[in-house]
Amino acid sequence: MTNMKRVARIGAKIWFAKVRDGVAPTAGWRGSLGQLLAGATHHIEPARLAAIAGSGVPVLVVGATDDKLVRFATGSQALAAALRPREFLVCRCGHGVNVECADEVNAAMLRLFRAADSGGAGVRHTPRKASL
Repeated sequence: MTNMKRVARIGAKIWFAKVRDGVAPTAGWRGSLGQLLAGATHHIEPARLAAIAGSGVPVLVVGATDDKLVRFATGSQALAAALRPREFLVCRCGHGVNVECADEVNAAMLRLFRAADSGGAGVRHTPRKASL
């Protein structure tokens, strides 16, 4: 059995056991299973991170200090070190950083977009002409 099938089987058992025991999971079984599978299957190779960092595209990394699924030190901090982002926004919240700190995340995204639109003031990237 592949790891993905094992994770799916265990995740489904956990979700249905909670329902059987009268605990109402906040996400449906498909959402819960999808989250478990994301953790088991999402990865990015160091070479890909280096290519992104060297591409000249402005990067924003958003981190959450209280995330129970992705440890701050091995997730956000490691990603920021690898990508050398224009901005590293650290929010004191959990895995739902985009919801829990929506105002801060949206403001950081707007800063990134505005800086890129204004010719890159403070943004590390090299404008390139489109090739035909």
